[in-house]
Amino acid sequence: MKSLILFVDDNEDLISNMKILLEINDYQVVTALNGKEALEVLSRLEKIPDIIISDILMPEMNGYDFYLKVSQNRKWVRIPFLFLSAKNEIDDIRFGKMLGVDDYISKPYEIKDVLARIKVILDKKRESEAHSEKINDQLIKAFKFKEPKLNALEKVKFVFLYYLKWEDGKPRIIERYPKNEIPLINLDEITTQSYSSMVKIYKKIQKYNEYIFSLTMSFLEVYILLNWVNEGDHIDNNIQGQTYMLCAIAPNLHYLQGERIKEILKEISSKIRKNKDWDIKAFWERLIDIYEMK
Repeated sequence: MKSLILFVDDNEDLISNMKILLEINDYQVVTALNGKEALEVLSRLEKIPDIIISDILMPEMNGYDFYLKVSQNRKWVRIPFLFLSAKNEIDDIRFGKMLGVDDYISKPYEIKDVLARIKVILDKKRESEAHSEKINDQLIKAFKFKEPKLNALEKVKFVFLYYLKWEDGKPRIIERYPKNEIPLINLDEITTQSYSSMVKIYKKIQKYNEYIFSLTMSFLEVYILLNWVNEGDHIDNNIQGQTYMLCAIAPNLHYLQGERIKEILKEISSKIRKNKDWDIKAFWERLIDIYEMK
C-alpha cells in the first residue's frame, strides 16, 4: 500500500508541483493551504497520514501552531512531521526540532533531498513501530527490578517528575521522583537537554511568563513547564539565570491525561513562584493516579 503524505503550503503552484512529483515517486498525496485547512483535512481522512510535510509561514494558522495542534491530538501525535520552509535561521531550525518535529528542510531545495528525507523518516517510523512493544517490555522489567516497592508502577509502567533550575551557566536537577533510574534510557539527559534548548531559543517565547508544552520522543511523552522567575522584569540576555523548569515523563499517554498532567505542573509552578513548600512525592502520586485513568 502506498504511503500517504499530507502536504501543507500556502503556495498553490508549489502544492501542485510537489503533488505531481510525490505521486510519480509512488506516494499518495493530500494537500491543504494552511494549518487550519490541514486540520480539517486530517479530521476527514479515513487513513491517518504516514507523514506530514508543512510550511511554517502561512495565513490562518502557521506551521508551528499546526504542529502543536497535531501533537495535542491522540490520533495524530505519532505522525512524523517535516517542516519545509524558507525560514532557515538556526534558531528556527532548533525550535522546530526541539518541539519534536522529525526533520526540517529549507527552501530552495532539491526534490531528491526531500525524497531522501521522507524515506529516512518513514523507515525510522516502521522500525520504531516494530520494536516499540519489545522496548516497553524491557523498560517495565527494568523498572520493577530497580524499585519493587512502587506497586502502582506494576500497573502503569512508569512516571517521573523533575524540578530543575539554571545555575552556574547550566541546568541542574534540584529534585526528581522517583530516585531510581531506567538503564535503557537517560531521563536526566532528556530533561537537561530540553532545558538547554528552551533557554537558547527564549526569544521565540519571551512573550510568555510561563510556557508549557509537550514533546513526543519515540514512545515517551515529555511534558515541560518553563517559567521566568522574575515575572515583572524585562527579559534580557541573562534569561538563563531567571528560569526554572518542571518536567513529567511517562510512556503512551492519551490527550486527556496529558492535559491533566499540565495542570499539575502549573499547580507546582504556582507554589514555587509564591515560595511555598511542596512535596514532590505527593505530586508524583497524583501523576500516577492520572496515568491509571482508563
